[in-house]
Amino acid sequence: MAEWAKRIGALNLMVDDLAAMKRFYRDTFDLAPLDDEPDTLIYRLGDLYLALRLDRAHQPSPTDQAALAGIGVGQFALAVENVDEMAAELQKRGVTLLSGPADLAWGIRTATFADPAGYVWEISQDTD
Repeated sequence: MAEWAKRIGALNLMVDDLAAMKRFYRDTFDLAPLDDEPDTLIYRLGDLYLALRLDRAHQPSPTDQAALAGIGVGQFALAVENVDEMAAELQKRGVTLLSGPADLAWGIRTATFADPAGYVWEISQDTD
């Protein structure tokens, strides 16, 4: 059997407002889309391609997304050096935190926030 990298190279998410997502990724992460079509935005985050695709009919509500993310479903996790500094920077950029910064029992410090489609992002650092 051929060897393969065993890592995710691309992720496609369905969203209902591409303009809001484009503003969020620009204002929060200083990212411009690699591809900007009427129904798709594509970004590169390190080795991951993130495609945001317009789909009004099947998009869960932001409330549903946040509830699912509360148990880790569909949540993005980003490792950072200092959660408190990054959380403060996000707030300066107009991002509202959903939780934290807070220490968790298993040795990490986290904070979470959501994008306009309701997908939840977690920033975390090891505390051990």
